[in-house]
Amino acid sequence: MNKSQRKCSDNKEDEFRKRLANQLYKHLEQIEDTSLRDIDKNLVELRRQFNKQNQQSKVNQSKQAPSPKEKNFDTY
Repeated sequence: MNKSQRKCSDNKEDEFRKRLANQLYKHLEQIEDTSLRDIDKNLVELRRQFNKQNQQSKVNQSKQAPSPKEKNFDTY
């Protein structure tokens, strides 16, 4: 192989590596974006469920709490 053929081969190999690396980075970026969106959706859903349960718990506690008239104050 002479110098010009080797240089051409090296240039093609370098170009191939660059294209492959760019494709890999683009693919990884898409995966990361998708994963972050999925995580955000899950967090929003978890917050919604937590807030709903928290509100239900507060409602149940207020229903169970005796009113001042119902309290039995012993003054003995």
